[in-house]
Amino acid sequence: MRKSLIIAVCCVLAAVVTFVATKWQPGGTPTNGKSLSVQRSADYITSANCKECHAAEYESWHDSYHRTMTQRATRETVVAPIEDVRLHSRRRDYRLYRKDDQFRVQMVDPDWEMQQLLKGLPIDGIDDPPVIDRQIVMTTGSHHYQAFWISGQFGNEFRQVPFIYHIATQQWIPREDSFLQLSSHEREFALWNDNCVICHTVGGRPGFDILKNTYDSKFVELGISCEACHGPGGEHAKAHKRLNTASEGSNPKDMQPDIINPSQLDKERAAAICGQCHADFYPKNRDDWNKNGYAESFRPGELLEESRVIVRYSVARELSDGREVGQGLDAGESVFWKDGAIRVGGREYNGLIESACYQRGEMTCLSCHSLHNYHEPNDQLSRNLKGNETCLQCHEDYRDRISEHTHHMSESTGSLCYNCHMPHTSYALFKAIRSHRIDSPGSRSFVESGRPNACNLCHLDQTLSWTVDHLREWYGQPDVPLDNDSKTIAASILWLLKGDAAQRTISVWSTGWNPAKAVSRNDWQIPYVAELLADPYAAIRFMSARALESLNADLNSSYNFVGTAEEWTSERDRVIKAWQRTKTAQNPERHKRLLLDPNGIPKRNEVDRLIQLRDNRRIVIAE
Repeated sequence: MRKSLIIAVCCVLAAVVTFVATKWQPGGTPTNGKSLSVQRSADYITSANCKECHAAEYESWHDSYHRTMTQRATRETVVAPIEDVRLHSRRRDYRLYRKDDQFRVQMVDPDWEMQQLLKGLPIDGIDDPPVIDRQIVMTTGSHHYQAFWISGQFGNEFRQVPFIYHIATQQWIPREDSFLQLSSHEREFALWNDNCVICHTVGGRPGFDILKNTYDSKFVELGISCEACHGPGGEHAKAHKRLNTASEGSNPKDMQPDIINPSQLDKERAAAICGQCHADFYPKNRDDWNKNGYAESFRPGELLEESRVIVRYSVARELSDGREVGQGLDAGESVFWKDGAIRVGGREYNGLIESACYQRGEMTCLSCHSLHNYHEPNDQLSRNLKGNETCLQCHEDYRDRISEHTHHMSESTGSLCYNCHMPHTSYALFKAIRSHRIDSPGSRSFVESGRPNACNLCHLDQTLSWTVDHLREWYGQPDVPLDNDSKTIAASILWLLKGDAAQRTISVWSTGWNPAKAVSRNDWQIPYVAELLADPYAAIRFMSARALESLNADLNSSYNFVGTAEEWTSERDRVIKAWQRTKTAQNPERHKRLLLDPNGIPKRNEVDRLIQLRDNRRIVIAE
């Protein structure tokens, strides 16, 4: 029997999903004849009706990536150049093509494959597995990459075409390789109804029918629109219409029920509006969640903890009971650093609520971000707050003594508050993401937790011992015991060669980060970054190739990060040899900590020694 929407604790802890459900109605009728209908409610009116009175807010939302998170698949919304695309992954062939105004896919039926697996039957080695030809009816994403969905066989379900289109590099990437997980990860059969429907639509309900073992999912509107943050607008709109026709002398306050304005809420309720999606959590009532998602148990203006359990490090460790996942880290440590900071991007709420600025102050998401008055849509940072201005709202006393506090020049990247207090230590979308647990670099914390620290993510050519010394001298941080490698070898090299998958990911991204390249010089990183062209994690290989491009390495344009191990190792060796032929002169004082011999070439025996010490425990970070 197919699994119902019982969201396993291991999935919660592995952050495979963020628990939210919503239904989608793309309009039109899929090829199997099933028609989908948008859920209608007297409370909801959709963004089109909000526009009538709030044109400026509508336009700023319309320009955001929230609007385009989920869309009906049309020639205007499909970013990928789908004409006749042939793809292959994990022993399966796929053809995506366009027919008139439809986008279609030919592939082995994923519902058949799922049924076979649940029955304990094989899905490979079958001479004639059933092949489907279906319309692509929905898309997810339009910013970093885009995913595609077809209607399923059962109920009102949608299965993902198992490839995503990476927009910046114009690459088709197998879904399994788009997350931080081992390349040996087998085929997955993603179902839209038991996950995406919650956060990627308004008012989404999974609609799981336990007797039929099918979904009849419903939603109010595709994407993340007005009523996701402001709550249902039906009564608000009715009140305004009554107000417009009211007799002279009527009191507007008596006739206009409140619509939720996040900026006027206390910090807990304001942050909860973003946290309803940007957090790791699981529902308190699974049966109700399977049917209604959070459509009944949470509305903007309420507290998250009333409808769900927020997964913090202590919760994750308690639920996993320290058990390892196969040969991997225990489920809690796969998602969190040992200091409690979350490793997974897109879970900013988990970071915020662990921050002193939130716990002891009044900071909330809107302290930095604006959904209608943003500088640009990428991160939706407030137009009025640039550089350090976000922090100086509360820490005004640092305005005229930035250098005194940072020990860096006032106009340098080392004096930008967020580079030290919000370093890039989370992973999502093939890149490092800023931590939203706002804290200060602490020697004991980063040594014991393994979380890369802000100092060494910028000063890539320095050791952990160098950082500990400076933090002691500048801020009175305590000395902490360090092993010999941490005293003598640049921290970034240790993370790249012997770190776990999260450390390797964060550090390889940092080698291509412009502030780090400027501070550390980019004349030595290539051979170490190139080692990760053959990493066992596809996402790390992808990020390594992108970092090498930014370092102007001699990377073959035909390098295929989802190819074969022979291809990866061959390209790794070729890039390293090419660099050795064109290496630039090195500063002898740096040679030792950069593991370079007198000729400026990495000491192969030391590189191999560190790789042999690599933390190979399995990690799964699926944002």
